[in-house]
Amino acid sequence: MFQAAAFPRLPFYDTRLTDFFSSVPSAFVQGRRLQVDYLKRFAPDLARVKWQAYDTNLFRHQHFDSWLLPKRAVKKACRLLTRKRIIERNWEVQFGGEKGEAGLRHWLLRPGLRLHDLVSKKKIETLLEGFRVGPLQEGRGYTVSMLLTFSASLERHL
Repeated sequence: MFQAAAFPRLPFYDTRLTDFFSSVPSAFVQGRRLQVDYLKRFAPDLARVKWQAYDTNLFRHQHFDSWLLPKRAVKKACRLLTRKRIIERNWEVQFGGEKGEAGLRHWLLRPGLRLHDLVSKKKIETLLEGFRVGPLQEGRGYTVSMLLTFSASLERHL
């Protein structure tokens, strides 16, 4: 593997990759421009997928701060007028709706969980009730998320 005439088979050990990135001007690497241009050229269907966070695709993202600004301002004004919350956190997507609540009950309240040896079921029920009322208060969303991860880890790996 370390012989000069033999090229390694694993790409992260290949010195040619290091040589390539050492020679690329930093302007092309900055802001993931190299990856974006690669996707636009070799996977245009993937580059046309709209990003939820920016409401644009890779072909139009370069105009994000210019001609897409009025659209963003109108959407923000509509959200403020209708008082519609935007989903920003992973746990808001994961725990929302009936399916999310059923998953929480399955992993946190189901009888016979190893988690109940460490945390009482009553405390978990109290936490989940508080989470339904005010998920952003006292960091309850992240607490429930960590408890869910801990419970799943206990069940699957121990």
